[in-house]
Amino acid sequence: MWFFNKNAKPKPKKKKPTKVRLDVKARRRLVWYQRLSVLGRSLALIFSVAVLSWAGWKGVRLAVDVFLLENSSFALRRFKLETNGRLKADQVLQWAGVHSGDNVLDLDLAQIKRNLEMVPMIYSVAVERVLPDRLHVRIKERRPVFKAYFLSPGTSRIVMKPYMIDEFGFVLTPQAADGIDLDQADFWMQLPELTGLTGLGLVPGKMANSRQVDHAIKTYLAFQASSMKERVKIRSVDISRTGVVVAHTSDQQEVVFGKDELPGQFRRWELMLDEASRKEMRLVNLDLSMKNNHPFKWVQKSRSLPEGQQEPQIVRRTET
Repeated sequence: MWFFNKNAKPKPKKKKPTKVRLDVKARRRLVWYQRLSVLGRSLALIFSVAVLSWAGWKGVRLAVDVFLLENSSFALRRFKLETNGRLKADQVLQWAGVHSGDNVLDLDLAQIKRNLEMVPMIYSVAVERVLPDRLHVRIKERRPVFKAYFLSPGTSRIVMKPYMIDEFGFVLTPQAADGIDLDQADFWMQLPELTGLTGLGLVPGKMANSRQVDHAIKTYLAFQASSMKERVKIRSVDISRTGVVVAHTSDQQEVVFGKDELPGQFRRWELMLDEASRKEMRLVNLDLSMKNNHPFKWVQKSRSLPEGQQEPQIVRRTET
């Protein structure tokens, strides 16, 4: 044919692309091998860290035991007690559960504080360790303001037992020193007696929860803050009358106090004593519970009790 060129080179035929067959199972095995390898390395790393941590913890514990907890340099040798009352160091150590020679670093200060706060006589506690061998305890004791006798169940019968009431109305059981009768203890003899407690149901270790007791406490604390504290001594306070308290002094005065304006009542009492002194009279009765008029009774000083009988005799309670 005229368009046929003999010298023209034939065009190369295109090769068809070959299909690549993927081995799915082989690829999955490769992925699992890689994952297992990573997991194995991770577990080995975790195990190594755990072993090293355990060994380090054991080493630290051994070092602490040898150099601190079993070191005689930290054994308790000195105990410092600061208190506003009568507690002794050996008694406080016994209540705290601490013994001489205990390791100061091994003491549980929180537990010591809880142990001491369980004692009714103790109001608040602060505990501090002072290295290398000292324990410092600061105690605020409850401050008794009254002593009282009231019925309490005994082993076989109802008896009159002595108790104390602090400035917050908390009922306490008194403790005298070994070998000393309670009635002869100085702290007991100095406390005024609270009377008229019939029917109140006071329980040792609990609050009184009585308005009359609260009134008596406020009255006595106001007396302690007044200048009358230097002139007379209150021996007993009677709360049997509702709304008032009746104080009896060592020089045989009987003074009735109301609830309001206690400082003013003590000032009026002092003015009445000054007036009685100018007239050479002795005050016997005074009622300060009334706002405007204050009924009173005084007598000639010549009628005062003989020397040696100014102080009322202590009457011992007997079992009933």
